[in-house]
Amino acid sequence: MSLRLTIRYKFFGLMLLVGLLPLLAVLTILVEAGSRSRIESSGEGFLSMARARSERAAIIIQKDAELYRAALQEDAAMEYFAQHPAVALSDQERKKLDDAWPEMPDDAPEMRAVLDNPLSRRLREVARTDPHCREVFITDALGQEVAASARTEDFYQADETWWQQTYNGGKGQFLVTPVQFDSSTQTWNIAICFPIYARPYAQADVVGIVKAKLDFTTWMRQVDMGDGQGSEVVMVGPDGVILAGEGVTPLSRRVEEFSFERSHKGNSGWYLAKGAIQAFSLVELVEPAGIADMNLRLPEWYLLVQTPARLVLGPIYRLSIITGVVGLALILIVFGAGLWAASRNLISPLERLRQAADRVAGGDLSHQVTGYRHRFGSGDEIGQLVDNFNRMILAVRASQSALQQASEMKSRFIRIAGHELRTPVSYIIGMADLLMLKSQDSELHESLGKIRNRAQRLDQIITEMFKALPAQTGMVTYSRFSMPQAVDEAATELRPFAEGRRQEIHTIVQGEVPEVMADKDKVHDVLVGLTTNAIKFTPDGGEITITTTMRSSEAIAVSIADQCGGIPHDEMMHLFEPFYGGRNLLEHSSGRYGDQKRGTGLGLTIARHFVKIQNGDIEVVNTKGGCVFTMILPLLSEAPAKSGQDFAI
Repeated sequence: MSLRLTIRYKFFGLMLLVGLLPLLAVLTILVEAGSRSRIESSGEGFLSMARARSERAAIIIQKDAELYRAALQEDAAMEYFAQHPAVALSDQERKKLDDAWPEMPDDAPEMRAVLDNPLSRRLREVARTDPHCREVFITDALGQEVAASARTEDFYQADETWWQQTYNGGKGQFLVTPVQFDSSTQTWNIAICFPIYARPYAQADVVGIVKAKLDFTTWMRQVDMGDGQGSEVVMVGPDGVILAGEGVTPLSRRVEEFSFERSHKGNSGWYLAKGAIQAFSLVELVEPAGIADMNLRLPEWYLLVQTPARLVLGPIYRLSIITGVVGLALILIVFGAGLWAASRNLISPLERLRQAADRVAGGDLSHQVTGYRHRFGSGDEIGQLVDNFNRMILAVRASQSALQQASEMKSRFIRIAGHELRTPVSYIIGMADLLMLKSQDSELHESLGKIRNRAQRLDQIITEMFKALPAQTGMVTYSRFSMPQAVDEAATELRPFAEGRRQEIHTIVQGEVPEVMADKDKVHDVLVGLTTNAIKFTPDGGEITITTTMRSSEAIAVSIADQCGGIPHDEMMHLFEPFYGGRNLLEHSSGRYGDQKRGTGLGLTIARHFVKIQNGDIEVVNTKGGCVFTMILPLLSEAPAKSGQDFAI
């Protein structure tokens, strides 16, 4: 399963990555290039829309101006001014009348003189014909109101800027005022202002001024033709303040970047600002034939068309999503087929080879990879790998058979040699002890002691060789016992040897130590072996300390500390190797303990093996003046179902 997770899916992931990278690159290029092209084409389209609407606005305002001029510059208007020449009021009279005008009742003579005359009735007829008209009134050449379609706020208009610009020093000119809020009608208005001359189409001798107020919001609906494709059409001033637009309160907000862009692009252009495409065009008069004499003057208005960029780029994004989904689906299909082919011809053979390796690692040397040639052919590298694996298994099987035969011969030799040697060795030790008891000659007594020591060393070697046999080291017999008690038993067994060198063995139990589940005999051998080494390498009169404690909640530790002076670093790495003798024992020995310089070199090797087959370990560290060997065993609740492992010298 691990091979599938590691190779199959990584292989598929690599293939998918190789396919996705070009797809992502193409999509990125498509989105980037498409977005740029779409924005540019949309910007040019909205610019054309803004220009068309600005021309439409100019044409509409020109037509409105012509309409009012044609309606009010008839003979009747000129005849009225001819019959009613302007009468100049004194400043005091004019001011008094102007102050009283807003509150003056409709039936007052002054108010009726303005509202009830033939010219006023004509103005009301003109106002009814234009749905955008809010009021129309006329002043004389002195700025005094003479006729109106409805009540007005002021009587005297000559002090207003629009009147002065329209009068133009008596020459007159057509004027469209900026957007203003009219409190009397509660609307946002513009006004068309033009002069009335004493003679038709005269360019001098102004006898009256006309002002027609138009509702700018409703007037703008003629300009916005409703085909903006989701865009917003507004009229803005040179500073970017919105003057009119559908659903927009005039002068309520500003187009932030408009002034900056206008200063760089002139009277028309488009730009991308804060996620919106904006195009603008100046409202300029076309001046067709017959209107040049109007001398019409417009405010600086700009038609602005704007739309969110997301609406423009939506088709590009949708196309990119569709392309990505379709491309990813095709990649998955193609790579799925490729994965199936690779799994059949590459991954499956490797999986079978892994399974075979697992069985061989588990000890089944009879297993080989079969059926590969039949299904896949063997001319490729995998076929060669399978053949080499099968040949390796055959070679390992032959080597194992040879090793088993050699091990059996070695074990048989040790058993025979040990059995044959133990009898004469025991006889030599016994006779040496007997002769030492009867001998009175000191030189003979010393010689017999040396013979006895050599015989004991030989007996020790034979004993440790028996312990190293697989039959002795491989099996573990678990039982529950007290570790402090086992330590005391080992210490009691070895105290006579320590006392012979004036040494003391101390046993310490730190805290509460529970019973352990382990092989008591092997633990005893380990404790005796490690304590024996401590006695050997501790100088005469020294101390050996055995401490039992809990290493953790799941392990127990027994530490044996000596006073050997420490182990050299170059020897530390070889301590547990078979037959490694280490330092000369006589460096610390009095010469009376065993009269030997070196051990067999198997004690630490066997001790560590006894601990490891019980899932434990032995650690060794140098301390001040000595070293500490620590046996660590796990705390088991019950004996394992299977224990033991092979061990060979």
